[in-house]
Amino acid sequence: GDIIVMIKQVRIEIKNAVNQIEFKVLFAAILLISLISIFLNCFQDYGRNILFIRSYIDNSMYISIKARPIMSVFEYLSPLIVMMIYSSSKWKEEKNGMQSMIITRLNKKEYYLSKFIANFIIVFGVVQFSGLINLLISYIVYPTVGFDNRWGIPVYDLIQRYDNRALLDLLRIQNPFAYILVKNIIVSTFLATISNIPYCLSFIKHFKEMEFIQICIMTFIAIAVASVIGVIFHISFINYISYMYVDARISFSSVCLSIIVLNIAEVLILFKGMKKYETIHS
Repeated sequence: GDIIVMIKQVRIEIKNAVNQIEFKVLFAAILLISLISIFLNCFQDYGRNILFIRSYIDNSMYISIKARPIMSVFEYLSPLIVMMIYSSSKWKEEKNGMQSMIITRLNKKEYYLSKFIANFIIVFGVVQFSGLINLLISYIVYPTVGFDNRWGIPVYDLIQRYDNRALLDLLRIQNPFAYILVKNIIVSTFLATISNIPYCLSFIKHFKEMEFIQICIMTFIAIAVASVIGVIFHISFINYISYMYVDARISFSSVCLSIIVLNIAEVLILFKGMKKYETIHS
């Protein structure tokens, strides 16, 4: 019974999200970034000798060198972008009084948890969809096996380029297509996890009185500071760019562990916060 109510509520939340202006604008923006990266590739490759054309994998958004300008902007701003997609919905519903109506027909736990799950699914879906559309168009436009590659060495020699410290590098050599799919899933899961941080923080006493955008910006600054520390001391798992950047020196296990630990921390804050939480806008 409880699970069915929960699934129903998550579906309602997803419907609500899709109708919101923030979702439409940011979904369009992320999709646009993935299309601009293809445009940058094609623009620079148009009329080039076939011997210098790389495979569709090398031209996909997270890997392409020609698309780096736009992708760097996206990677650096991505935490802030994904936090704005839907995680503000609780805050909004408190502001406009919708919440008190909803909580009369749902228990509080279902209401708050369904928002957490829905936001994760939405952000995961948006990032994943953009990545897959990018891959599909790259596949149509570019050859399966490139005559050139990022290192400018013959295809049979690529194994020499294996770097056991780079994320999933063996998979990249053995099965580039699987590699790019896994890479997409990692980026989507990581950003979906990040997007729930301000939502969970909004249950904590000190953050309750803040405007939601302030929580997002503070979270973003904290993530950025952690990343700078990560760069200085070579601790790649606290640098958020390592989850997206192509040759990041980070192990698959530490990526998974970090994402799991972050989600557990969020759920704990959420459950602790839900118990004490009374809306403050009423």
